[in-house]
Amino acid sequence: MGYTHYWKHKADLPEDKWGGFMMWAKEILEHETAAPTCTEFDEPFGFPQITRNLVRFNGVLVDGHDTFLFCRQDKERQFCKTSGKPYDQVVTAILILAHEWFGDLIEITSDGHWSDWRRGIDLFEAATGRTALPPSGMKGDQA
Repeated sequence: MGYTHYWKHKADLPEDKWGGFMMWAKEILEHETAAPTCTEFDEPFGFPQITRNLVRFNGVLVDGHDTFLFCRQDKERQFCKTSGKPYDQVVTAILILAHEWFGDLIEITSDGHWSDWRRGIDLFEAATGRTALPPSGMKGDQA
């Protein structure tokens, strides 16, 4: 096993909110310089994908693990095992963003506690200028 984050939506995520979500997801990805991202860990020169229906990225080479794939229309339970590698802070920042934009439409859980998301919280707050709030499915402690 490894350190993993999970999410599931109750319905397709609203297209009218997806545009704002995409804009801020791009801001988070561009703001992060300490943990470079790409399309797939073994495609280090590919760019993260942000489209009308998905956000997709991974860490680069040995700093990558499972690809983060967040789809607007996929209601099945999704997950991303990061094993705590550097791109985990981008994954958690975007999951915080998803919680902010889609609220009760999405359930987010993690193998970690809210305090384990500290780097993602900091990234979210630096990129958006807003205070990060824990998804309702997060375990235990406060950051």
